[in-house]
Amino acid sequence: MLFLNREVVHECLPMGQAVSTMKRAFAQLATGQAQVPTRTILPLAAGPGDFLVMPAVVDGGQSVGSKLLT
Repeated sequence: MLFLNREVVHECLPMGQAVSTMKRAFAQLATGQAQVPTRTILPLAAGPGDFLVMPAVVDGGQSVGSKLLT
């Protein structure tokens, strides 16, 4: 697993590029060209909290991503 800190993320994806990418993704979502399934929530048996998975597909399947939270 690869963990990226704030500095690496900012270096790889400058804010201007992030904003334009999100605009394009939201436009595709509005026109039905993006897929954003309902988030999956898995309760954690070892303690309080949940594991959440939020995938998305844009650009006709050319770009995929997922947000993972605990």
